Amino acid sequence: MSLLLKIRLTLIFTISIALFATIGWTLAQPWDPIGTVTLATHHQPIKLMVGAVMLGLITTAVSIKVAGPDVLKIAPMAVPAGLCSWAVMTGNMEKLLLGHFEISDRVEMFHNLAYGTVGWLAIVLTGYLLVVFVAGGKKMAAVSESEPASRKNNKMRISDVWWVRGIGALALTCVIGTILMKVFARSETVMIPDDDLMMIEVSTTPVTSQIIFAVGGAFLLATVVSYQLFRGRMWCYLLAPAIVAIIAYVGAAREAVLEPLAGAAPMFVISSSTYATILPVQYVGVGSLMVMIGYWGSDNIVAGLGIHGHQS
Repeated sequence: MSLLLKIRLTLIFTISIALFATIGWTLAQPWDPIGTVTLATHHQPIKLMVGAVMLGLITTAVSIKVAGPDVLKIAPMAVPAGLCSWAVMTGNMEKLLLGHFEISDRVEMFHNLAYGTVGWLAIVLTGYLLVVFVAGGKKMAAVSESEPASRKNNKMRISDVWWVRGIGALALTCVIGTILMKVFARSETVMIPDDDLMMIEVSTTPVTSQIIFAVGGAFLLATVVSYQLFRGRMWCYLLAPAIVAIIAYVGAAREAVLEPLAGAAPMFVISSSTYATILPVQYVGVGSLMVMIGYWGSDNIVAGLGIHGHQS
């Protein structure tokens, strides 16, 4: 990475984070000082959504100007970088768990979080598509993926079809991301008896620093590995953090998972569902940013580790 590119990237991060953490926080900050930034529980969800979209468009437009010839690589990072500031400033899931201790309430809470995840993803994709539109979709395709050798020889294989590689890239990124999230987000566990006096393993919500590490590390590694195998297009990987989050929330909303906790303290969750105690803005904000870094830096990371990557 050249010095000029580092300067441009630093400016984009600084501008985006500053705007989201100051002007944006006046819109996003919940009434409760330790409350959470979610579209599902915010006191003004429409205002929050509209404000986030507007900030995303502004920071993306500025980033397009700042990025210069590297616009396709670094300008789309503006929106995720801004959302990362909210991911750090928001309270954690414990507040929501304490307010939704009945099984029916928790089912509704997790379902609402899954729906809200789509909204955060839409904000990130809006910024990304704006960059693609301004820079040119054809240029994006040329920059983002290398042409397979079989296509150069006019022998098309099914693995050369862009949407086949895209599905494979998305699926593998989600699988690796889910596995790593379950490992990295695992917090302190205790054994408690359920209503049948059977011992079950439960855990509390991870702290913010662990959440940032878990989401960032999981999707950075997942993207690097998946890109080396499939060379899919950027949008395939950008969907992964949101999909993993939705899978986590839907899984945690099952009554079979919630019923053993009926008599437990409300801040506990089944250990296997700990990765569902991460907020959508944390999944999408941090996850999307690390997906972009992993996507464009995959070859350099692999080369630095001395591993032989994808051969065209």
